[in-house]
Amino acid sequence: MYLSGHLLSSIALAKIIHKPLGVAFFPLAIAAMAVNLIDADHLIYYYRDTGVGNSFLLHPLHEFWAFVGLITCLVALILKPYQNLIFGLFFALLLHYGLDFACNYVTYDLAAIIGFEVCCLALLMLLFRKDEQRSKYYTFFVSLWLVCNATLGFETLVLHWQPHLTRGIYLTSVILNGLFILIFWRLFAGQSKTKKLYVKNG
Repeated sequence: MYLSGHLLSSIALAKIIHKPLGVAFFPLAIAAMAVNLIDADHLIYYYRDTGVGNSFLLHPLHEFWAFVGLITCLVALILKPYQNLIFGLFFALLLHYGLDFACNYVTYDLAAIIGFEVCCLALLMLLFRKDEQRSKYYTFFVSLWLVCNATLGFETLVLHWQPHLTRGIYLTSVILNGLFILIFWRLFAGQSKTKKLYVKNG
């Protein structure tokens, strides 16, 4: 799965599960987006990666996905004040790995990935339709999608970068991930409803 799909689906996950977990949406969304920074491990052994279904074979944080998930659960049990938030992070990890597995299964078919990303955008529009800042959220989601895919298209079609020849593809993805986390933080951190870590269920 490419960056935009990971980030959009992570935000959607946070929106769906934050109330059942009893955690405010904003910190959970930030944590879920940050989970995707595990793709920084693609910078290691990039030269072996053809870009088609290698995540679980070549990249440490993907190769040892079960161990990473177990450690996350153990941390949740130790840091009890933040337990629900960390469990939310665990679900975001499962989502990331699950999407990577699905993409491996369809051998990174571009039509399938774009179709998934469009479905994520539609789901986010639906989930945020009643939010007072829905226009700002919508602008953020669409901008994220366009920038990530335009960058990938430029690298692939114009610069002719290839995953196993150019570490820059993976570096750009990590930089964009961090950039959109920062933009999300600056845009939505001031919301009155997200200032508390925990929220009441219901």
